[in-house]
Amino acid sequence: MTGVRVWWGVAGAVVVALGASWVGMERRLDEQARTITQLRSTVSALRSQVAAQDASRVTARALGENCAFEVVRDFEEVREGTGRYPGVAEVSLPEACREVRVQWVMLEPRAYRFVVEDTQGRVLAKEGRP
Repeated sequence: MTGVRVWWGVAGAVVVALGASWVGMERRLDEQARTITQLRSTVSALRSQVAAQDASRVTARALGENCAFEVVRDFEEVREGTGRYPGVAEVSLPEACREVRVQWVMLEPRAYRFVVEDTQGRVLAKEGRP
């Protein structure tokens, strides 16, 4: 009988040890689950920031391209009427260019080139003829 008691004693100790080990494992799993939840939240926030930045860049680029299109249209209208592009004194930028800067690379009677930049100097569009 004594051997049986020892056996149950050892088995009981093993069960207690396994129970304690299980509780520790549950705690680690809970911690890992919280960490995963926090990481998912961080990734989601970062994705939102990137999407907002991408939308801002796309909007800025569209603003620059619209300005460039309007300048080209105005310049081509002048050329069709006079046979030349406007000179520096004749240039009047369209309303579409009010929030950007237009930097002239070349402005001559038969050719022009310009760059549209945002307020930080980032190039949004480039245009030129011929």
